[in-house]
Amino acid sequence: MQGDVASTILLPAVLAFIMFSLGLGLTVADFRRIVRQPRALLVGVLCHFVLLPLVCSACSSSSA
Repeated sequence: MQGDVASTILLPAVLAFIMFSLGLGLTVADFRRIVRQPRALLVGVLCHFVLLPLVCSACSSSSA
């Protein structure tokens, strides 16, 4: 029961706090930089939504 409470309440709360505290450090200049130079954002999105699932799929199919 202890692990269930930690994984359903504690970990998401800690993750939300970390994400919120990182977001507080963003400034308008950060968003302007992304508009002017979107390459870093596009590479990150591509890796997160395309490359990472492909690698995980390849790993799971090779171990089966």
